[in-house]
Amino acid sequence: MDTNKKIKILHIITGLGFGGAENNLLNLIKEIDKTKFELHVVSLNGKGYIGEQILNLNIPLNSYEANKSGFILFKLFNIAFVIVQIIKLIKQIKPDLIQTWLHHADLIGFLCAFLTGHKKLVWSVRCSDLKKGYISAKNRYLVKILSFFSYYPIVILFNSHAGIKAHLKIGYKPKKYQCIFNGIDTSRFKPDSEQKYKTKIELKILQNIQTIGYIGKDQNIKDIETFLYSIQEVQKKLPDINVVMIGENLSNNNKNLLNSINELQLKNIKLIGLKKNIENYMQVFDIMISTSLSEGFPNVLAEAMSCGVPCVSTDVGDARNIIDTNNQLHEVKNYKAISNSCIRILLMNSEEKKKLNESSRKRIIDKFNILSITKQYEIFYKKLV
Repeated sequence: MDTNKKIKILHIITGLGFGGAENNLLNLIKEIDKTKFELHVVSLNGKGYIGEQILNLNIPLNSYEANKSGFILFKLFNIAFVIVQIIKLIKQIKPDLIQTWLHHADLIGFLCAFLTGHKKLVWSVRCSDLKKGYISAKNRYLVKILSFFSYYPIVILFNSHAGIKAHLKIGYKPKKYQCIFNGIDTSRFKPDSEQKYKTKIELKILQNIQTIGYIGKDQNIKDIETFLYSIQEVQKKLPDINVVMIGENLSNNNKNLLNSINELQLKNIKLIGLKKNIENYMQVFDIMISTSLSEGFPNVLAEAMSCGVPCVSTDVGDARNIIDTNNQLHEVKNYKAISNSCIRILLMNSEEKKKLNESSRKRIIDKFNILSITKQYEIFYKKLV
């Protein structure tokens, strides 16, 4: 290939709403060397919040509505229409590489690449544990179908070692696979004392009161029950501790969650729902807890640590690669151990806390900085072309 010619990459992603894969693609688009790479993006399900940001970067974006509701024949016709449109786009722009993100896009991308004879397809797999109860039955069938076609991509790219293990176990047979961790924008996710002051005022938290943070969705796999039990244990020892819970459906409209909080007699719990500028709210956290039953690469841990927030987590997925300290990693459901770790950190003196905060951020800068991760992608792309 002409070394002066830009490498042209078509990214196909399931959607561009809030999510780890979506943010990772956005970070990659922001930081990749535009003098050497030409990027095009296809979203199967609308522009979403991330799509608007991609357009602001002057990256061509084609968005469709592949998941329209309706009768099965209408759905199939709609998916066929989207496939035809993507095939036309492939023939028009003639990408050197096609990279798909998330399982649904992997299937659509495979069909489009196969039908156009395009041999340089890369699947990007972002999840890990595929056990029943962790993902829907429909998605388990989809992954099983994908395993039959997993020979086709030139490389399958994973963002966690846990993801590699889970997909090989379910039957994936890739020609080649590789792991590139998610990159964190450490210039966005950074300690900000002024913002911390403002956010505490917004949330009506006293400046001298410590706060435990939680970011996630109200899903079984996130095991919010264990988080709440952990808070109950912490508040037995430190009754004034505040708790801020952020994420989809984590609001005062969630009656089941409110009932659980009331039954456990928890205090000072603030449910603030989904937030776009998540880094502003991380500033008020003195600790963040993750109680997930399963993870791939848990972005939220790395983002919080980049803000200088120490994290306590269940030892799932690649959490150990992020936190890298045994006394902040615990078995799933072990709320006693999780709460003990939190209490230990919250009771540290100011010098100990400062050291822990600084070491948390340093680990992310050293290992997961988006600039170094983007360089890994650039090398990866060049080798394939």
